[in-house]
Amino acid sequence: MRKQTSIIFYALSSYVLLQFGWWSYLLIDLTEKINPDNGFLQKKALMILSEGFVFFAILIFGLYKIKASIKKELALGRRQQNFILAVTHELKTPLAGIKLYLQTIKKRDLDRAQQLDLLNKALKENTRLETLVENVLTVSRIDENSYFFVKEEVVIQSFIRETIGRYEIVDNIEFTINVEPDLIREIDRSAMSIILSNLIDNSIKYAGEMPHIQISIRSHSEGLEWNFEDNGPGIEKENIPQAFQKFVRLENEDTRNTKGTGLGLYIVSQFVKRQNGKISLSKSEDLGGLKVNMIL
Repeated sequence: MRKQTSIIFYALSSYVLLQFGWWSYLLIDLTEKINPDNGFLQKKALMILSEGFVFFAILIFGLYKIKASIKKELALGRRQQNFILAVTHELKTPLAGIKLYLQTIKKRDLDRAQQLDLLNKALKENTRLETLVENVLTVSRIDENSYFFVKEEVVIQSFIRETIGRYEIVDNIEFTINVEPDLIREIDRSAMSIILSNLIDNSIKYAGEMPHIQISIRSHSEGLEWNFEDNGPGIEKENIPQAFQKFVRLENEDTRNTKGTGLGLYIVSQFVKRQNGKISLSKSEDLGGLKVNMIL
């Protein structure tokens, strides 16, 4: 489809430009035959060339915009195709895992410790499914402008501890929390929980066997400043502008080694921007991985 679209675009563009040149020549030739006076001919030729130049510039600009639009649509199509592949993988893997763990518990005579271990693994896979479904529904609400932020007073330190609690139970993650004592602010509890969950999930995917996550929160003149850092590989500087786009994963879907659908950072950035906040990515000086700075 991409090759066919490009061939048609360049063929039509070449035809239009050739026709423009041909009709310009015919118009000047016809003017010369009607009135062979050199002075008159020069004025008419200059007028035709001037108007032709303006038309030519507009034509080139239009072709450029059409090409950019086609390129954008093709890129979006590729990202959507990758998203479908990723969602298929993300649905099948945890479902297969849950089925295997439950079948093992049912068919084998296991002691209590082994049963609990398998149940914890099943719960972890179930959490992956819940996160996937929640992200897809959240993106749908974002795109339809149907997500409304409701803020309430929250004790920030307690909120952070509550959010990371479920990860400390089922994952081998080291958390470092730096929050100003007795910090109370009005936030959308649900939105911030989704933001932090997506950032934590992102770190788990890329940080290897021993994820280390540092969350720092402090007062700022424009609200609260949230710094989220991990010890993963980070994102190359040239890839940062793409990181917030929907369906974007900075790996090939056929050879990728990490889980995910390319929605996490898109959701995070949209939630921050729609609350009139600011978000940026950089390299963490403390942990060496990705640093997400948010002010909202």
